[in-house]
Amino acid sequence: MFFLVVGTLALALGVIGLVVPLLPTTPFLILAAACFMRSSPRIHDWLIAHPLLGKILRDWQEHRGIALPYKVISTGLIVVFASYSLWTMELSAPLSVAVGTAILLVLGFIWTRPTPLK
Repeated sequence: MFFLVVGTLALALGVIGLVVPLLPTTPFLILAAACFMRSSPRIHDWLIAHPLLGKILRDWQEHRGIALPYKVISTGLIVVFASYSLWTMELSAPLSVAVGTAILLVLGFIWTRPTPLK
């Protein structure tokens, strides 16, 4: 039951991460797949076979990578939303530096993963 609940929460966060910048999709989907593998093989198989989410998981499983379209979309969303937030919110200098650093770390992680050719 524990793995089923954690897998469901991770899947929900992963799906939300598809549209919310700085909320990672791939790590949550990997966690969901691992949890479902232990709790519900039927849901695990569905997740791996899913037309959108399954591709992300298969790319990670097979190549430890992120496909180029996902890298580009993620980068665009992160840059747009983070820039808007940094310019419109009145953040202190240290907090602005922390946010900027987090953004650069996330982008660095995304772009240093291999890009599967398929």
